[in-house]
Amino acid sequence: MRTRTIDGAKIRRVREDSGLTQAELAALLHADQSTVAKWEAGTRSPNLKIFGALCKTLRVTRDDLTIADVRAA
Repeated sequence: MRTRTIDGAKIRRVREDSGLTQAELAALLHADQSTVAKWEAGTRSPNLKIFGALCKTLRVTRDDLTIADVRAA
């Protein structure tokens, strides 16, 4: 079964490429800067609703911010 994992490093790269600080991105998503920092560090993941808003805000697809995992069923 293939699953996808949110990649914090990709969130950071896309955010920086977009010219946004963590605080600016957090404000756009109505979140705390510390929450964005945790996403980027990989210690937390956004819920699906916030992840959709994150992708829309950064103008990327969900696949752009995830990595594929291959796990045995």
